[in-house]
Amino acid sequence: MRGVTERTYAVALDRTVITEAALRHLGRDDHMRLFMAFIASVIDGSQRYLDQGHVDIVADGVSYSQATLYLDDDELRRLRVESAAMVEKAMALPPAPGRRARVVSSIVVPEPAVGAADRSVAPGRGEPA
Repeated sequence: MRGVTERTYAVALDRTVITEAALRHLGRDDHMRLFMAFIASVIDGSQRYLDQGHVDIVADGVSYSQATLYLDDDELRRLRVESAAMVEKAMALPPAPGRRARVVSSIVVPEPAVGAADRSVAPGRGEPA
């Protein structure tokens, strides 16, 4: 504009890796900033998809859902390992005719700990947590 070049920079979150050791040293505010940047990237990708001339949510395989799972630590670990293996296998597939790049995001957040005297209804279950 008026001879000024405007540049926009963004972090390529799919290429950003934060080590477990680094995560352990971050404070709550740092974690919230990282999470908000992650969510912003999901929103941006969704907006870019929806801004196309024509979208077909069903045919394009768009989905977003949330489920409450009751898992112990070992069951959660197995779920993460198995999910990661499936995603890694799919990531190894090269671009090819008929294939379209698809972004898969995952979020795991435990419900806050609840004491035995303070039982609440779990989201999506309608029964005590």
